[in-house]
Amino acid sequence: MCGIAGLFHFCDQKIENKKIFRIIKSIKSRGPDDDGFWISDDKQKLLVNTRLAIQDISKNGKQPMACSKNRYLIVFNGEIYNFKELRKKIHNDFDFKSNSDTEVILNLYIKYKHKILDLLEGMYAFVLYDNLEKKIFAARDEFGIKPLYYLF
Repeated sequence: MCGIAGLFHFCDQKIENKKIFRIIKSIKSRGPDDDGFWISDDKQKLLVNTRLAIQDISKNGKQPMACSKNRYLIVFNGEIYNFKELRKKIHNDFDFKSNSDTEVILNLYIKYKHKILDLLEGMYAFVLYDNLEKKIFAARDEFGIKPLYYLF
Protein backbone atom coordinates (compact mmCIF):
# COMPACT_ATOMS: atom_id res chain seq x y z
CA MET A 1 0.00 0.00 0.00
CA CYS A 2 1.00 3.62 -0.41
CA GLY A 3 0.32 6.67 1.67
CA ILE A 4 -1.22 9.76 0.12
CA ALA A 5 -1.95 13.14 1.63
CA GLY A 6 -2.79 16.62 0.51
CA LEU A 7 -3.11 20.03 2.03
CA PHE A 8 -4.91 22.88 0.28
CA HIS A 9 -5.15 26.34 1.80
CA PHE A 10 -7.94 28.50 0.44
CA CYS A 11 -6.60 31.64 2.04
CA ASP A 12 -3.22 33.35 2.00
CA GLN A 13 -1.66 30.92 4.48
CA LYS A 14 1.59 29.29 3.29
CA ILE A 15 2.59 25.66 3.91
CA GLU A 16 5.80 25.46 5.91
CA ASN A 17 8.55 22.97 4.99
CA LYS A 18 8.51 21.41 8.46
CA LYS A 19 4.83 20.53 7.97
CA ILE A 20 5.64 18.72 4.70
CA PHE A 21 8.21 16.52 6.38
CA ARG A 22 5.90 15.83 9.35
CA ILE A 23 3.24 14.62 6.92
CA ILE A 24 5.72 12.38 5.08
CA LYS A 25 6.98 10.94 8.37
CA SER A 26 3.43 10.27 9.58
CA ILE A 27 2.58 8.08 6.54
CA LYS A 28 6.04 6.65 5.72
CA SER A 29 5.15 3.19 7.07
CA ARG A 30 2.52 2.89 4.34
CA GLY A 31 5.07 3.32 1.55
CA PRO A 32 8.64 2.44 2.46
CA ASP A 33 10.11 2.35 -1.08
CA ASP A 34 10.05 6.06 -1.90
CA ASP A 35 8.42 9.33 -1.00
CA GLY A 36 7.84 12.60 -2.72
CA PHE A 37 5.83 15.77 -2.65
CA TRP A 38 4.67 18.59 -4.89
CA ILE A 39 4.05 22.07 -3.60
CA SER A 40 2.52 24.85 -5.67
CA ASP A 41 4.40 28.01 -6.54
CA ASP A 42 2.22 29.97 -4.11
CA LYS A 43 3.03 27.45 -1.32
CA GLN A 44 -0.68 26.92 -0.61
CA LYS A 45 -1.25 23.51 -2.20
CA LEU A 46 0.56 20.28 -1.37
CA LEU A 47 0.39 16.66 -2.54
CA VAL A 48 2.39 13.96 -0.74
CA ASN A 49 3.02 10.30 -1.51
CA THR A 50 4.90 7.52 0.20
CA ARG A 51 5.25 4.66 -2.22
CA LEU A 52 5.18 0.91 -2.08
CA ALA A 53 6.36 0.14 -5.61
CA ILE A 54 4.44 -2.75 -7.19
CA GLN A 55 3.32 -2.13 -10.79
CA ASP A 56 6.36 -0.15 -11.92
CA ILE A 57 9.27 -0.32 -9.50
CA SER A 58 11.39 2.10 -11.53
CA LYS A 59 11.70 5.82 -10.78
CA ASN A 60 9.28 6.41 -13.67
CA GLY A 61 6.43 5.48 -11.33
CA LYS A 62 7.39 8.13 -8.76
CA GLN A 63 4.62 10.20 -7.23
CA PRO A 64 3.24 12.76 -7.12
CA MET A 65 3.07 12.29 -10.86
CA ALA A 66 2.43 15.12 -13.28
CA CYS A 67 1.32 15.11 -16.89
CA SER A 68 3.78 16.32 -19.51
CA LYS A 69 2.60 19.93 -19.25
CA ASN A 70 2.35 19.89 -15.42
CA ARG A 71 -1.28 20.89 -15.54
CA TYR A 72 -2.54 17.77 -13.78
CA LEU A 73 -0.93 16.06 -10.78
CA ILE A 74 -1.92 12.86 -9.01
CA VAL A 75 -1.23 10.91 -5.83
CA PHE A 76 -2.60 7.38 -5.83
CA ASN A 77 -2.92 4.45 -3.46
CA GLY A 78 -4.19 1.11 -4.66
CA GLU A 79 -4.27 -1.14 -7.65
CA ILE A 80 -6.24 -0.87 -10.88
CA TYR A 81 -6.84 -4.41 -12.07
CA ASN A 82 -7.73 -3.45 -15.64
CA PHE A 83 -5.08 -0.77 -16.15
CA LYS A 84 -3.34 -2.64 -19.00
CA GLU A 85 -6.60 -2.87 -20.91
CA LEU A 86 -7.33 0.82 -20.23
CA ARG A 87 -3.82 1.80 -21.30
CA LYS A 88 -4.32 0.05 -24.66
CA LYS A 89 -7.54 2.04 -25.07
CA ILE A 90 -5.68 5.39 -24.85
CA HIS A 91 -2.10 4.50 -25.86
CA ASN A 92 -2.34 6.46 -29.14
CA ASP A 93 -3.40 9.62 -27.29
CA PHE A 94 -0.53 9.84 -24.80
CA ASP A 95 3.21 9.34 -24.58
CA PHE A 96 3.55 7.04 -21.58
CA LYS A 97 6.72 7.31 -19.48
CA SER A 98 6.02 4.44 -17.07
CA ASN A 99 4.30 1.09 -16.76
CA SER A 100 2.27 2.24 -13.77
CA ASP A 101 -1.43 2.26 -13.18
CA THR A 102 -0.96 5.76 -11.74
CA GLU A 103 -0.05 7.17 -15.14
CA VAL A 104 -3.01 5.39 -16.71
CA ILE A 105 -5.38 7.04 -14.20
CA LEU A 106 -3.78 10.43 -14.84
CA ASN A 107 -4.15 10.15 -18.62
CA LEU A 108 -7.65 8.73 -18.37
CA TYR A 109 -8.63 11.74 -16.28
CA ILE A 110 -7.17 14.11 -18.85
CA LYS A 111 -9.28 12.43 -21.52
CA TYR A 112 -12.50 11.56 -19.66
CA LYS A 113 -12.49 13.71 -16.47
CA HIS A 114 -14.76 12.30 -13.72
CA LYS A 115 -16.22 9.68 -16.08
CA ILE A 116 -13.09 7.57 -15.46
CA LEU A 117 -14.78 6.20 -12.36
CA ASP A 118 -17.00 4.13 -14.65
CA LEU A 119 -13.88 2.57 -16.22
CA LEU A 120 -11.72 1.72 -13.20
CA GLU A 121 -11.79 -1.76 -11.70
CA GLY A 122 -9.81 -2.19 -8.53
CA MET A 123 -9.20 -0.88 -5.06
CA TYR A 124 -8.02 2.69 -4.99
CA ALA A 125 -7.96 6.16 -3.54
CA PHE A 126 -6.49 9.08 -5.42
CA VAL A 127 -6.39 12.84 -5.54
CA LEU A 128 -5.92 14.76 -8.79
CA TYR A 129 -5.20 18.45 -8.92
CA ASP A 130 -5.77 20.67 -11.94
CA ASN A 131 -3.08 23.33 -11.68
CA LEU A 132 -4.72 25.52 -14.32
CA GLU A 133 -8.32 25.53 -13.12
CA LYS A 134 -7.27 25.12 -9.45
CA LYS A 135 -9.66 22.20 -8.93
CA ILE A 136 -9.31 19.07 -6.83
CA PHE A 137 -10.80 15.73 -7.84
CA ALA A 138 -10.65 12.98 -5.22
CA ALA A 139 -12.09 9.48 -5.47
CA ARG A 140 -12.00 6.06 -3.89
CA ASP A 141 -13.24 2.67 -4.98
CA GLU A 142 -16.94 2.10 -4.47
CA PHE A 143 -16.41 -0.37 -1.61
CA GLY A 144 -14.01 1.86 0.31
CA ILE A 145 -11.25 -0.75 0.40
CA LYS A 146 -8.69 2.04 0.15
CA PRO A 147 -9.85 4.78 2.49
CA LEU A 148 -9.95 8.45 1.59
CA TYR A 149 -10.46 10.93 4.40
CA TYR A 150 -10.90 14.64 3.94
CA LEU A 151 -11.65 17.62 6.11
CA PHE A 152 -12.77 21.16 5.35
